[in-house]
Amino acid sequence: MKRLLFAKANNLVVIVLSIMLGATLATNWARPNNSYAVDPQTTAAEQKATLKQVEDGFTSLAEKVEPTVVTIDARSSPKAQEEDAPKAQRRRAQPDDENSPFGDLPDLFRRFGAPSPDTAPSRSGGSGVIVRADNKGVYVLTNNHVVRSRDKFVITLQDKSEHPATLVGTDVMTDLAVLKMEPSRTLPTRYVATLGDSSRVRVGQWAIAIGSPLSYDQTLTVGVISAKGRSLQGGNNNGSQYTDLIQTDAAINPGNSGGPLVNIDGEVVGINVAIASAGGAAGNIGIGFAIPINTAKTVVSQLIDTGKVTRGWLGIQTSEGNRELSPALRELYGVEGGALVEDVVPDSPAAKAGLQTADVITKFGNEPINSFGDLQRMVGTTRPNTRVTLTVMRDGKSITLPLTLEMRPDEDKMAGVLGGRRGGNRPAPGQPDSVQNKVFGLTVQAPTDRSVQGVEVVAVAPASPAEDAGIQAGDIIQRIGRTAVTDLASFRKALEGPKAGDELVVRMRRQGSGNNAIVTLKTP
Repeated sequence: MKRLLFAKANNLVVIVLSIMLGATLATNWARPNNSYAVDPQTTAAEQKATLKQVEDGFTSLAEKVEPTVVTIDARSSPKAQEEDAPKAQRRRAQPDDENSPFGDLPDLFRRFGAPSPDTAPSRSGGSGVIVRADNKGVYVLTNNHVVRSRDKFVITLQDKSEHPATLVGTDVMTDLAVLKMEPSRTLPTRYVATLGDSSRVRVGQWAIAIGSPLSYDQTLTVGVISAKGRSLQGGNNNGSQYTDLIQTDAAINPGNSGGPLVNIDGEVVGINVAIASAGGAAGNIGIGFAIPINTAKTVVSQLIDTGKVTRGWLGIQTSEGNRELSPALRELYGVEGGALVEDVVPDSPAAKAGLQTADVITKFGNEPINSFGDLQRMVGTTRPNTRVTLTVMRDGKSITLPLTLEMRPDEDKMAGVLGGRRGGNRPAPGQPDSVQNKVFGLTVQAPTDRSVQGVEVVAVAPASPAEDAGIQAGDIIQRIGRTAVTDLASFRKALEGPKAGDELVVRMRRQGSGNNAIVTLKTP
C-alpha cells in the first residue's frame, strides 16, 4: 500500500510540474525577446509554494471527509446463509429491459465485498459513508453485496469506536444498502457526508476514494474521473445492474466497497462498487467503478422512510449492443440519440400505451433521452402509478404516447416476465427454395411456419458479418434497413444495394423465444 501511495504522490508531482512548465513556456512565448536575469532560488521557491498549495488542498479535504467514512464488519449466522442460498439459485440472467438486472459478472469485473452466499464465509468487510444523522439514529450507506447474507453488523468510526448496527433495507438492483446505528453520544455534524451532484461530474476532474481496502481503514487515494456512463457487460448472481457508472483511476481495492468517491470540494459523487482486474487478479489495475450519488439519493430516502424501494416499470427491452445508438441506427431512425425499443413485454405499460418494436424514445416527459441508460434512470426513479408522456420517433415521425407506469414486479416474477415468449421456430435445414448470400454469410428460406412473415435463417457462416452481428440459425428476418422482408425475393432485393463499409440495420424475431431483436450487419 505504501508503494501505491508513493507512486500516486509522484504522479501528482509530475502533473503539477508539467502544468507549471507549460504555463512558464506560454508566458515566455508571449513576452518580447528581452534579456533578463532569473533567480533560480526564487523560481524553486515559487514551485514549492505551488506544490504546497496542492498538498494543503488534499490534506484539508482528508480532514473534512474521513470522519464521514466508516469500516463495516458484517457477519452471518448459518441460518442467514441457509435462508439466502435458495434465492441465489433462482436468480437468472435476463434480457436488458428499462431497469433489469444483467447476467453473470465476468472475471474482468469484480465487486470487492462479500462473495456469493453459497460460498461465502460467515464474515466479510467493507466500507460505508454516513449520509444522515437524526434523533432516530445514524444512517450509513454501503453496498448490498457487503451486507448480503449477513445479520450482524459492527461499524467502526474514525475514532476507532465500535458500534452495533442493524440493517434498514437493501436494494438489489442498484447494489445499495443502508445500515443504522445508535451511538451512545451525539455525533458532530462533521461526521455526516455532503452529497454532491453526480450529473455535474466531468472526465478529467480530480477523484478521491476513501475506505478500508485490504483492512487498512481510512485509506485515501487520489486520481481522476477517467470516464462516465460505463455499463459492465453482464451483472452478477445477486441480480444487481451496473449501468451509468463513474470510472476512476483512483486506487480502490477489496474492502473499498461502499466507500465514497469524492470531488475536490469534499462532496460525495459516487459509491465505489467494482474494479476491473486482469487474469483473475483481485488487485487494482487503475480501473474502478462507482455508483453515481444521484442514483443513491433516491434509494437512500426510500430505504430510510419505508425500508424498501419501489420503482416504476415500463416494460421494454433492448440488447446491450444497442444501449447507445450506432451511426447506422441514428441515420435509419432519423434521431441524434434515444432509447431503442427492440421488444415490448406483453400486457406491460409500454404495450398498453402502444409502443412498438423499432420505436425510439427521445423524451421522458420533458426530459431528453440520449441513450437507453437515460431511460433506465428516469423510469427507475419515478414512482409507480405516475402518468408520463413519451416522445417517440416512429417511421420518421415524432409522436407522443401518454402512459401510466406500474410497479415493477419483484425479481423472481420479473425473471418469468423477461424470460422470453415461447413459440419461435427451430431451423429446418434441407428445405427447398433457400437463398444463400455469401457476402454476409447467410442462408435463408421461407419460414417453416407459413403464417410467419419474413425469411428464416437456415445457416450462418463462421466468422461472417452475420455471425459478428449475432444472427443465429432459426431467426426470422423481417426487415433490412427500410425494406420489409416478406419473402425470398424481398430478401435478395434488400441486400443488392449495400457497398463495402455500409451498415444495415436488421430487424428480426429470435428463434426459440419469439422476442424481437435489432442488430447491425456490416458490409465487408
